[in-house]
Amino acid sequence: FTSAGYVVPKTGFYRFDVNVELINTLSNPFNGSLYFWLTKTVSGNQSNVFIHKLMGNGSSQYEMGTVNFTTVLYLTQGNVINLKVANNTVTTITINNTSSYNNTSFSGNLLQ
Repeated sequence: FTSAGYVVPKTGFYRFDVNVELINTLSNPFNGSLYFWLTKTVSGNQSNVFIHKLMGNGSSQYEMGTVNFTTVLYLTQGNVINLKVANNTVTTITINNTSSYNNTSFSGNLLQ
């Protein structure tokens, strides 16, 4: 984005595709969970509109792969959509956005 979120240009149904490549920075066992959610802000009030949960499996593998999810939301012009991530684990999980094979992306498109 050029701003702090995706500003909805026109009222309608939007498809959001999220791909987040994860790295277990310290290679500690991944137990607990990661939460990914989309929030919608309307007139300064923020609400969760979609939540995806990734459960830990005890792996200490450095490269964790990519989390992918898609959702369709009805939005009004001027709404702001943000992606947020919460780490509920004892290890450091990093979103990879620097490698040449980076698979981290976020897109929102108006459906016709």
